[in-house]
Amino acid sequence: MIFLARIFVFIFVLIILFLSGFFVLLVTHRLDIDFILQSIYVIYHDDQLRLIVGIVTGVLIGETIVFYRLFLNHVQRNKVIAFDNPAGRVAVSLLAMEEMVKREIRQMPEIKDVKVVIRASRKGLDVDIRLIIVADLNIPQLTSRVQGLVTRKIQEIIGIEGRLRIHIYVGKILKNFLNKSTANNADKYEQPNIPFQGYRA
Repeated sequence: MIFLARIFVFIFVLIILFLSGFFVLLVTHRLDIDFILQSIYVIYHDDQLRLIVGIVTGVLIGETIVFYRLFLNHVQRNKVIAFDNPAGRVAVSLLAMEEMVKREIRQMPEIKDVKVVIRASRKGLDVDIRLIIVADLNIPQLTSRVQGLVTRKIQEIIGIEGRLRIHIYVGKILKNFLNKSTANNADKYEQPNIPFQGYRA
């Protein structure tokens, strides 16, 4: 299967190189446009050439579909972690783990939004977390709490010990909108204290 995928990748690379070279020669006026039009005209009116071009096109379409399925299967295999229980083999979807971790992190009031991506390899799990947090926080302490929470949750889900690397990226720091809205409301209803200085004509 891997050998077949490599063949498909090699063919696609050749096609991309051919098309790229063709268009480079075309835009640099190295190809005669009359020759190209004449070639298309000959293919259009020759039954054998049309049959050959149709077969080649059908093979390329079938190859594209097969390559897409191989790629999709490869991605799906990488999104599953498997381990052996005494009663049999167990597979856990990494997408389900991502959703579980996301729900746990969102319960923290300091976190406004979070994105989680979990990748499995032979060495263990790599967890990439992107956070949007509020201001006036100790980021090292907060990220340490998040890492501890994620570590405990993943170990609870899969129930096995292994290498777990958690990378956190703080993408945005928001203002504390609660304090800001409270201050705005206070300013709205607070009237300035201006002493009465009598009537003027």
